[in-house]
Amino acid sequence: MRYTVTQYSEALAAALADAAAQARPQMIRRFLTLLQKNKDVKLLGAIIRKTERRWLADQNLHNVSMTSAAPIPPAVKKEIEGALVKKPMWEEKIDPSLLGGMRILIDDELLIDASARHRLDRMLNRPAA
Repeated sequence: MRYTVTQYSEALAAALADAAAQARPQMIRRFLTLLQKNKDVKLLGAIIRKTERRWLADQNLHNVSMTSAAPIPPAVKKEIEGALVKKPMWEEKIDPSLLGGMRILIDDELLIDASARHRLDRMLNRPAA
């Protein structure tokens, strides 16, 4: 019988929530074995993303990925945090090709592109890279 990404994700999250920390690696190995047996290993990426989203929601957190050309000042992070409903879990990346500004991705759903590269591409009427 085939299971959906949601079913796998719910089962994994429920199993890990009740398990002691030292038992979790073995549970994950058994879960991966189950995916192999069911020939559903190709779903692993989607299962992980869905499980992570559920965990973040349960913890009342936003996953905030910020990419900028230079390190982001703490004042900017504090301002972004103030605009969010939930507490952010930060992921920061440096990408010099942005030239300036930043890109902010919230919960893999909302993208705010305030990079100099994006503005230049818009001004020159070319698709953003």
